[in-house]
Amino acid sequence: MLVGGGSPEAVYQHAGQSIENLLKALIWKRERWNMWPDSKREPDLYRHNLNKMLRRAGLAEELEQNKDVAIAWRVVREWKQQPRYAANSMPRKIALDMIRCVRHPEYGVYHWLIRRFQMR
Repeated sequence: MLVGGGSPEAVYQHAGQSIENLLKALIWKRERWNMWPDSKREPDLYRHNLNKMLRRAGLAEELEQNKDVAIAWRVVREWKQQPRYAANSMPRKIALDMIRCVRHPEYGVYHWLIRRFQMR
């Protein structure tokens, strides 16, 4: 049983989606947009590529300077919107690693991104 009783697949997907949404919020804030751009104008924002979004948010270099967060990022960045595993077949360890790397209070990517959002 994982967080909230969710399946490993659901926990993994929700954790990755939270990072994607936070990166999009950081991009939105950085670009000072008042509406989300069309997919033809900004196709990379519709491809669910966390590495590209991190660079677009202007945070790639800063992340690499924080060794612990950079290590967690190596797990998080592998997230894909499309599940890699059939239903009920994801190893529990993969979901737990993702949650740890997203939510850890000291080096979790989510908390690191939230602090960046508040600073901008």
